Amino acid sequence: LKELLEESEADRKTRLDQINELHDLLNKSETDRKARFDQINELSVLIKEAETNIEELRVALDHEAKRAEAAEEGLKNLEATFAVRQARRLGLIKAKQIELIGNSTSEQEGIRDK
Repeated sequence: LKELLEESEADRKTRLDQINELHDLLNKSETDRKARFDQINELSVLIKEAETNIEELRVALDHEAKRAEAAEEGLKNLEATFAVRQARRLGLIKAKQIELIGNSTSEQEGIRDK
């Protein structure tokens, strides 16, 4: 009976040691999980900030594109005026015409004097 009691006590101690090891592993796992969760939250904040910045840049780009289109249209209209055409013919305007964005050669020929 004494041998069974000693064997049982040794088994109990072995199981207790295993339980303690598993408890330590669980604590480490929980610490790692919390650290990953915190990183995910930080990344979510950074992603939201980046999305906001991207949207602000898109709005600014759209605004600048509209301004460029308006300036280009203004230049086209100015080049098409009688006064500018005459001044170019007479040699009063010696500067080359500005190459307009998005215009093909055939479109620009319609604007330039012949």
